[in-house]
Amino acid sequence: MKVNHELPPIYDKESRSLILGSIPSIMSRTSKKYYGNKYNRFWTVLETIYDDDSVDWENFIKKHHLALWDVISSCDIDSSKDSSIKNVVPNDISSLLKKTKIN
Repeated sequence: MKVNHELPPIYDKESRSLILGSIPSIMSRTSKKYYGNKYNRFWTVLETIYDDDSVDWENFIKKHHLALWDVISSCDIDSSKDSSIKNVVPNDISSLLKKTKIN
């Protein structure tokens, strides 16, 4: 199935670290949130690392000078299995880096 990445990167000019995924899962695309599957531990791990249980994830990312995006702009994928990804078109990561303090 052809999938186009529809979530914009989360960052601001003060971002210093970039967290990259592959492409949003079906649940993330449906909820329009990065790591939107309630069983995914991504946000729980970040809460623990930063000792911050904020529920506004976009502000959380910016508050901690992070940036969040995915490396794939579009691809063919079976369900949400990264192992099935084919025909990849990458996101322009360098354009994001130029707008931040990420080295």
